[in-house]
Amino acid sequence: MNSGPPPPELMSFIERQEEYIDQLEKESQYCRDELSQLLGKVKDLIAENEALHEQQKTGVIKSVFEGVGSSSGEVEHTDKFRKRLEGPLIVFESRISELEAQLTQTKMDLRKAQEEAEMYRKRLEEANPTGASSEFFKQIENLQREKRELHESLTKLQATIVQIREKEMDASKKVQRTLDVVDKTQFEKQQAELEVNRLKSELEHQHDKLLEVISEQTRKLAEERGQAERRYLQHVEQLNNELASQRDANSKLQLELERRLRAEEDLKRDLSAKNMTIENVKKELNNKIASLQNDLSTALAERDSIEQELSTSRMSGERTDRLNRQETSRLQIEISSLRQRLDRTDAELMHSRRENLRLLEQISTQEKEITLLKIKLGEGKDGLKEPSPLENEINSRISEIESKHVETVTELEGLIENQAQVMAQLKAECQSLTQKLEDSAARHKEEMANLQSNLDYLTSKLESTLSNQQWSSGSNAESSRQTEVVPQESNYQGASEQKEEMRTFQQPESYQQQEFATGSNEPLEAYDSTPEPKQSEIYEDYNNAQQQEQQQQPSTDVSYDSRKLSTALKNRRTFEKKFPSEKSQIYLHCYLKS
Repeated sequence: MNSGPPPPELMSFIERQEEYIDQLEKESQYCRDELSQLLGKVKDLIAENEALHEQQKTGVIKSVFEGVGSSSGEVEHTDKFRKRLEGPLIVFESRISELEAQLTQTKMDLRKAQEEAEMYRKRLEEANPTGASSEFFKQIENLQREKRELHESLTKLQATIVQIREKEMDASKKVQRTLDVVDKTQFEKQQAELEVNRLKSELEHQHDKLLEVISEQTRKLAEERGQAERRYLQHVEQLNNELASQRDANSKLQLELERRLRAEEDLKRDLSAKNMTIENVKKELNNKIASLQNDLSTALAERDSIEQELSTSRMSGERTDRLNRQETSRLQIEISSLRQRLDRTDAELMHSRRENLRLLEQISTQEKEITLLKIKLGEGKDGLKEPSPLENEINSRISEIESKHVETVTELEGLIENQAQVMAQLKAECQSLTQKLEDSAARHKEEMANLQSNLDYLTSKLESTLSNQQWSSGSNAESSRQTEVVPQESNYQGASEQKEEMRTFQQPESYQQQEFATGSNEPLEAYDSTPEPKQSEIYEDYNNAQQQEQQQQPSTDVSYDSRKLSTALKNRRTFEKKFPSEKSQIYLHCYLKS
């Protein structure tokens, strides 16, 4: 299915829209990539800042716990502690406040313990010493031991607090530097957030702009699509009207085609019947040709025997008739001339009437000469001797040969007459068939020319309509082009199918001749209506043709008819080899007619 090409304005508009859409997509993708990179950088910066804070916190906590756990280790590793002491001032203050709270709590516990000890001591003094149980002493010892332990821990904590307060100034300096770095990082973070907000706003602005452009394009495409649909509906209605007219014409042509097909089937049946008759005639001709070939072979054998007998008679005549060499040499020359004529052509002695007459005349002259020779021989020997047995034998042989020759010639003449009649009939049939074929081909050509002219007019009109409508829709977009091309292609396909269907009616003359040559049945008229020529008319035509040929040819050319007959037989054998089918005889008869 082929449709007309879209107008160049529509294609250029679609290409511009595609390029603009691609450009917007590229810009949007670029903005997304830049935003993702910026967000990645901000996330990396925040993660780095948080990692730095965590590192500072962990460093401060570790340093504090290490200082609390081992004071001697702090003195030895003061430099290491100073290097690890990194963190904000708030962390140190919170840790110091926690340690102070623990110290106050410990002091309060110590005071309570001292008060309890004083109370128990007073009770002990007031009580009877002998009645005190061992349990009180154990409790007192435990309390004293706990008191000592708490006092030791209190001293250690006080020493640790003093050391921490001493190192607070150094740590505060480092914390101040760290705070400066944190402030700078916070400022950079704020700047990055501002840049991110700016890029987000710009991206939203671009996105809004892109949405506006897309909505505008969508609106334009919807309008163009509506226009294209209206034009498409009008075009479809017009094409439906044209299709209805085409269908009417197609139905008429279909009826005409069916009528012609029925007539063609009738003619094919008639042609098959005529082919059967031609095949029967062909069989009869083959049988007659076979009989003629058999007769020809027997005649050749007889000719060979006659030549042998003539040679023996010539040799005996030379031995016996030394005195008549001149006469015998003349006879030998005539016999050799007869042999040469027999050798030149296979059908010369059997198919020529003039040759028969000439041979009869020669035989009569030979008889006269033999009688004269006998008379001369009889006069030379005083008329006492009778004719020799050799001469009698020669005379008998000559008479037998003459009789056989006359029979063969008559039989061949009958066969030639029959063959001439059959050939004349076949020529007439071939002429009638050729004339009918030419008439039917001429009528078929005229009808096909009319149909082709009508089809060309319709196709040109349809193509002009399609081209005008396509040029008018130059400002349509891609969606409208897709909706419009499909019905145009379907309509154009319907027109193309009608065109191909009408072209199937048209077949050139060469195609008809090819089918006729390959043995197909062609539409012909009734063959039985052709009048067959009478045998008397054919025989008269054949005699007239022979008389004209005798007048045209010199009287001395004895082998003309025999050459003509042999040439016809050779041509027939050649055509039988080339056309072995049932209809080969038609071409053979046409060739013989020409």
